[in-house]
Amino acid sequence: MIFSYTGTFFSEPLCTLFIIISFLFVVKNETDEKTKKQKFRNYFYSGLFLGLAITTHISAVITLPFYYMFLLGQESKVKLRKADFAKSALYFTTGLVIFCSLLLYYNYARFGNVFETGRSADPLSRYAFYTNPLPGIFGLLFSAGKGIFIYSPVVLLGILFWKPFHKRYPHLSIAIIGMILVRIFFLASRSDWHAGFALGPRYLLIIIPFLFIPIAIGIKEIVERQKLKQFILVGAFSLVCIIQQLFFSTGEIFSYLHIIYKNQEKLGNYVLLHNSLYLSWEYSPALYLLNYKTGPFLLGLITNNNYQLWLIMSGIFFLVFLLISIKVYSKIRD
Repeated sequence: MIFSYTGTFFSEPLCTLFIIISFLFVVKNETDEKTKKQKFRNYFYSGLFLGLAITTHISAVITLPFYYMFLLGQESKVKLRKADFAKSALYFTTGLVIFCSLLLYYNYARFGNVFETGRSADPLSRYAFYTNPLPGIFGLLFSAGKGIFIYSPVVLLGILFWKPFHKRYPHLSIAIIGMILVRIFFLASRSDWHAGFALGPRYLLIIIPFLFIPIAIGIKEIVERQKLKQFILVGAFSLVCIIQQLFFSTGEIFSYLHIIYKNQEKLGNYVLLHNSLYLSWEYSPALYLLNYKTGPFLLGLITNNNYQLWLIMSGIFFLVFLLISIKVYSKIRD
């Protein structure tokens, strides 16, 4: 979904990148043979990039406890040495503190309060407030305009393959589950859970890469065990998800939502009042996005016909996907 955010100042894509890099340094210590010095250095870099993620989008701070769980190790058969964990946590925290300290100083210099990020600096305006989380949970997961299962349905594969992933990496699995559930509940408890004019659940963008991890484990298991039927089903579903993301990348979401909002306002229908712009299928980008302007950057120079452009791109991706699938299929058969 990141392509749809290009040309904006939304910070979630950059924050997601820093989160991924931070996680990568933890994973490198689990997959490669390294000296203790190299491992501690990687934990320092992991903390450094997580600090960058927090300075980019403050909500990344709620992932912090789960990163300390990552330091415990990914495989249950590896015994934890308290001294090693303490030293790893120290290096990680040192990297983390560098940018977080700068953020706190910046908040103090600008607002006179280290914990003020600007969202509540004006006492006359109310950016958001805490509320009943149930509508937000439904909105973040299933709603017509923001549901993660609608706008990134490939995460369903991650859930489907979670069992083999958990069996192989139980510590990592538990940490990721906790991180995902805490983030969803926290965001759902706020009145701005929908994140405004953007494609899908913008505030959940950070956790989507973690939902992809079990897919790799699942596909690896399918190939190793030569499960041909499962391979075909997973491949077909993945292709549909790719074509859907091309649909979202072809249309331009921000003008789409603004045009609907303004047109409905002229009719006396205030679609933001009860979040109907984000909840109603009548306005859903998943159905009608291509009826409006073409997506970011150079796509608008190619053609004015969004459906034609979408079909052309889908055809190209279908051929690439087919070639890759044939190669993997032949490996399974052999």
